[in-house]
Amino acid sequence: MDKKDVHSICKCQKENKHRSSRFFECIQLLAAFLVPIAIAVYTFVQNDNDQAIALANREKDLEIAQNQRAQDLQIAEDQQKANILAAYETFLVDHLNRYGMTLNGSTSARFVARFKTLTAVNQLDRNRKTYLIRSLFEAKLIVNDYNSNDPKGSGIISLEDADLSEISLAHRTLKYLSLPKTNLTRSLFADADLSCVNFYSTILIDSDFSNAYILEIKNCFLKSNEYNRTIFTETIMNNTNLFHADFIFTDFTQAILVHANMRYFICIACLFVNTNMFRADLSFSRMAMHCNFQSTNLTETVLLSASFSEVIFIETIFTRIQTTEIRFEQCSFSSINFTNCTFDKSLIVQSNFSNIYFNNVNLRESIIKNVHFINISMQNTNLSSTIFNQCIFINVDFNDAILTNVTFHKCIFQSSLIRNKQSLQVTSFNGSIFS
Repeated sequence: MDKKDVHSICKCQKENKHRSSRFFECIQLLAAFLVPIAIAVYTFVQNDNDQAIALANREKDLEIAQNQRAQDLQIAEDQQKANILAAYETFLVDHLNRYGMTLNGSTSARFVARFKTLTAVNQLDRNRKTYLIRSLFEAKLIVNDYNSNDPKGSGIISLEDADLSEISLAHRTLKYLSLPKTNLTRSLFADADLSCVNFYSTILIDSDFSNAYILEIKNCFLKSNEYNRTIFTETIMNNTNLFHADFIFTDFTQAILVHANMRYFICIACLFVNTNMFRADLSFSRMAMHCNFQSTNLTETVLLSASFSEVIFIETIFTRIQTTEIRFEQCSFSSINFTNCTFDKSLIVQSNFSNIYFNNVNLRESIIKNVHFINISMQNTNLSSTIFNQCIFINVDFNDAILTNVTFHKCIFQSSLIRNKQSLQVTSFNGSIFS
């Protein structure tokens, strides 16, 4: 190797060493630049995490404090209600000791008792409100007895206009309970004995009367000619549950029973005069012994397999009722328009229809026996496959009625015309008389 080559090699080594030194210096410079940035980023992230943790801790502490405050407020409120009830009980005992259990008929004493009672009731929760009402009832301060001159009035202490919603009086004997003109929305009366109660003009929306019952008491109030029954007059009972309730001698005059659940409901000798039962469900219900449905609104009611015996229907609204297997026995129908109704596979026995207008009514596959039809229009009425046995038709217009496979057995037709075309549809007129 000559000197020139050695010189070149040395020169290259020096250059490589210089380059390495410069690269290392760059690395050091870059590290010197990045380390503070990394530290700054770490510090920022750590601070952010610390702040998030601190914020979460503060929120948790705040939530705990709020929950504790709410609990303290609830305890304080509960204690306040307990104090209100205790103060009322003390007042009532002193008041009764001073004026007697009947308040001696004193108007001022009764006014003070009513004022104090309403003040307490409006501040109590439903459990204490229930306790208070039960106590007043057991003390006979909110009852009407059979000698009452004003059955629809209040008892010794009037609770009219009181908010008694959501109280529970289920599974109790409540004879002669008197709570007229009160608000009993969503209250419970299931399985209760409601004999001779007074709910005149009371709000009973969404209340539960399932399996409630009324014993056989014909004259609840001996001194009253107008009110001698259990009183539900003018009540508002929308969506009320009367499932399987068993009532007798009950007055529902002008009550509102819209969307009421009355499945399997039994009512004997009850009044439903001017009652609104729009879309109520009376499936499998039983009405008997001179129930009165005068001017009752039965629009779109559900009457599946319902039974009516000795029931009076006068100017009753039968509109858009779709049902089957309904039973009418010894019923009276007068001045009624049946419009867009279906009563297929029904049984009508020993009943009277007078001044009736049937319009678009289906009465197919039914059995009708010993029924009088007087002044009847059967426009567009479908009587297909129905059997009429020993019925009397006086001034009945069968125009446009469908009589396909109808059987008239021993029927009497007076001033009632069936056209020849319709006669051809009839299966039999066996033993029938036309005059």
